Amino acid sequence: MNTNDIYNSNFNNNFINNLDKNDLIPYKKVDMILNEDGLYVPKIYVVNTEVPICYNHIKFRNDKKQWLLAIENELKNLYKNHVMTFVKTIPKDANLISTQWVFAIKRNKFNEIIKFKARIVARGDLQIYGLDYVVVYSPTLDIICIRLIIFYASKFKWEIYQLDIQAAYLNAPLKEDVYVKIPQGDKNFGKGFWKLNKSLYGLKQSGRNWNTTITDFLIKIGFQQSKNEHCLFFHVNSKNMVSCIIGLYVDDMIITGFKHDLLYFIQKIKNKFSISNCQPINYILGISIEKDSNFNYTISQKSYIDNLLNRFNIKNIRKCKTPCTGENLISKNTNPFDKTIYKSAIGSLIHLSKCTRPDISFAVNFAARFCENPTVSDWNKILNIFKYLNNTINYKITYNGIGNFMAYSDADFGGDRVDRKSTSGMMICIGNNPIFWASKKQTTVALSTTEAEFISATTCSRKILWIQNLIKEIFNKNLKMTLYLDNLSCKKVLENGQFNNNMKHIDIQEHFIFDLIKNNKINLDYIGTENMLADILTKNINGNKMTKFTNIIFTK
Repeated sequence: MNTNDIYNSNFNNNFINNLDKNDLIPYKKVDMILNEDGLYVPKIYVVNTEVPICYNHIKFRNDKKQWLLAIENELKNLYKNHVMTFVKTIPKDANLISTQWVFAIKRNKFNEIIKFKARIVARGDLQIYGLDYVVVYSPTLDIICIRLIIFYASKFKWEIYQLDIQAAYLNAPLKEDVYVKIPQGDKNFGKGFWKLNKSLYGLKQSGRNWNTTITDFLIKIGFQQSKNEHCLFFHVNSKNMVSCIIGLYVDDMIITGFKHDLLYFIQKIKNKFSISNCQPINYILGISIEKDSNFNYTISQKSYIDNLLNRFNIKNIRKCKTPCTGENLISKNTNPFDKTIYKSAIGSLIHLSKCTRPDISFAVNFAARFCENPTVSDWNKILNIFKYLNNTINYKITYNGIGNFMAYSDADFGGDRVDRKSTSGMMICIGNNPIFWASKKQTTVALSTTEAEFISATTCSRKILWIQNLIKEIFNKNLKMTLYLDNLSCKKVLENGQFNNNMKHIDIQEHFIFDLIKNNKINLDYIGTENMLADILTKNINGNKMTKFTNIIFTK
């Protein structure tokens, strides 16, 4: 083992946490620290990390005062919310669950530290089904809903506020009998155990319990829960108009509406829960949100991209015009690459592509296909995306409350050179401003361009129907949407409502779109490939074409 592997192992925590003391005996430069689990970890690695890895590491850090204060605040929250009861013994048939401290730093859109966070987390992986948990599913808000909320806030000239509910899970009652070990830092550490009265972070059912708690409260104060998006709530006033909308993403809440109703419901929420942040929205889920005097909202992720470039030590990487090149589609260097680093980069880029950057969706989707056995060539695909992002870091999407809903569907044909499956590209815009986009590899092999386009159109139609149902439910408005295709043969098949002899083998689920067209839910129209916005989601395109499309989609 080389000491350089330890100094440079900033990405592979599994490697660090599984080190054995004997592995490092020959290397006197590395001082070892014993963590809560009895594993030795190198002090030099710990000191240089942004956050402590465990409780014992704090005393070696220059910022230990901030972390000790965060721990103190977390324990105060637990006792204040009566989360647990101290017991000296537990039943013989009880499942005792370990706990550990987890630390994080919260930053604003300027990448400035605004909070040191410490959480006591239960080892949910040690829970036993039927004994200390049963149902665990908990919904989260679809990112499309955040963009729709922003659009309608712009349309109605509404202010948007964001609320951060402090220690949200600790407000949710726990039905099962759950016993946990008391963590270091608490006054009763080593003296007994905790019997949990409320949900603790890390338990499998905590997310569901919190979602049930906040849902019941919002309904109680007059909100209706959307049947199409369970984390979206709306209030209808006496004039039968929507006066307030709430989107819930775990403990982050965005709320908008008429000023009087907005302030009224914010106060109601404050009276029930402890709110650590209540202000006009500016930064949520890594997305920077800005509003001008005309209530035009823009979303971007400049600081998120900056953090990515810094994290992978490529801040000064050269720039390029496209996120994917022809060379990236062919693997030349087959030497293996670190899987942990590769997956970390892919995960971060997926979040970016889903939130604000449709222009990198195809490149990220393609690179993600090699996560299990990445090579150096595959890593070069990711580096090319970073080069493009470094060149386009200031791109923003603007919503001005104006425009009609339009959908675009496209597909390549047999673009994957390994299994010859096609890639679907879908985009739904209000005017030229996208609210939904996706680049998705098809699950079956299409036998013609018409078939590939048909499968893509069907997939897109499902999202169209969902958005129509959502708008109908909240605003009581029938939303007709035009679906643009650049394949005349596919358009003809859809308009005729039946397959020709060469397409009868298509799965029955693809007939779904026929009913939508027949019932006038979707109108079809043709658009030339040169103007097809979804084209950037299906294949690698040249720099001039990419510039043309990004000029339409983004504010630069």
